[in-house]
Amino acid sequence: VKIEIQRLAAAENVKLFRLQTASTFLLAQSVRKDPSCEFFEVSLEPTFLLKNACAKEIFYRIFSEEDSDSSIRKLEPQETAHKNKISIKQTVSIQVRVQGFFWSKKVVLYSPENKSDVETEILLYDSTGNPVSIFVFSPSKEVGTRKFYFYTKACIINETPYLLDYFVPGDHDHPERLPGQ
Repeated sequence: VKIEIQRLAAAENVKLFRLQTASTFLLAQSVRKDPSCEFFEVSLEPTFLLKNACAKEIFYRIFSEEDSDSSIRKLEPQETAHKNKISIKQTVSIQVRVQGFFWSKKVVLYSPENKSDVETEILLYDSTGNPVSIFVFSPSKEVGTRKFYFYTKACIINETPYLLDYFVPGDHDHPERLPGQ
């Protein structure tokens, strides 16, 4: 890391470096507040940030070439997790589960070739086959940490002891069971 920091100090116009230790990847960003000053700030950031913007906890497993640990992790509502054992030079996949639903299929979360904003839909199914969608949005315009926001476009949480059915507008003869009950 010392060599990289020295190179960072010598580089006048470079703002972002990737640092790698034995098992960790970090992004180092330099900020020189005054061009005449020889000192500058260095901020170290994780390569990936996951944020649960859903109303319920999300369980997830991340798969990548560098990180062989695909253990189950949990994100509480509005919680953020930093991932620094994953390189931004490789494709990253994810599986997701919410209480009342089975694990999703593996979905590509990040690909180094994709340089645009990405919105990915992850389908989850309950025991009766009813689907629900969780979306992941990743803005590409930001420099540094790649951020992933998990959210739903609509959410009904049944906390009653009763099973809820719903009707599609115009079809009141065929009620459907609310997924995840």
